[in-house]
Amino acid sequence: MPNRLQIGTLIFGGEAVVPPENGVLYRPSKENSAPKIVDTQTGKAITWIVVGGKLMADRCLLRDISYFTIDTEFLAGQCKICLDGREYILRLPKVGKYKDIPNEWDSALFDVGDDNSIWHWHGIYTWGCDKTDDDDYPGYWALRGYDTPWTWTKYEPDYSDGCGWRPVLEPVSVEPNPGLIGQEVSVWYGQQIICGLLDSYTAYDICLVRARKVFTDDGKCEHWYEHLPDLKIVVDRTKISALHHR
Repeated sequence: MPNRLQIGTLIFGGEAVVPPENGVLYRPSKENSAPKIVDTQTGKAITWIVVGGKLMADRCLLRDISYFTIDTEFLAGQCKICLDGREYILRLPKVGKYKDIPNEWDSALFDVGDDNSIWHWHGIYTWGCDKTDDDDYPGYWALRGYDTPWTWTKYEPDYSDGCGWRPVLEPVSVEPNPGLIGQEVSVWYGQQIICGLLDSYTAYDICLVRARKVFTDDGKCEHWYEHLPDLKIVVDRTKISALHHR
């Protein structure tokens, strides 16, 4: 079963909205400001799947939107945002610049499952950040989903019908330092997040006090932490994907 985290709220047309299964229909107008993700509002949080040490939206938030529009309004590459006091990189998923090469989308499906109830991929494509590596179709961009979760296709960047914006949030990692001792941090690896106060660190380990796992299920993670007395957890620093500071 996937681990889900609810954080951030989508603002579209100047209002907080809850995206339906296939996303909010994108209709630009001169009056509407660009869609954005802001701090979490009660009852209107976005649901994310924790996978690969990052967050991927469990559905497209907007549909019938072109890559060109995403790139213009949201920075399809990556941009830094702050949600509920923590910094993330907001970007599109890496879906493979051509079919059957290792990529972030396939890894997510392998790690947590490919069922439509998890990812809501049926009937909508997900734009990726990958420009296709194809001499016959230069300037096309890769998409995933619609018929099956494993479907890979490509369209011109101004195409929008049935295409959606599914963002990824990548926690901005910080280096442990003396100024962080006693501060609230979280460590990310695979499908698990462990929160606590930074107690100590070495080149190999990070020790948290008042530590707790955010999720009961560690998912498909190899052993990377150890429980100690007094609510302490020591994590293998060489394996974590991010040390996140609030």
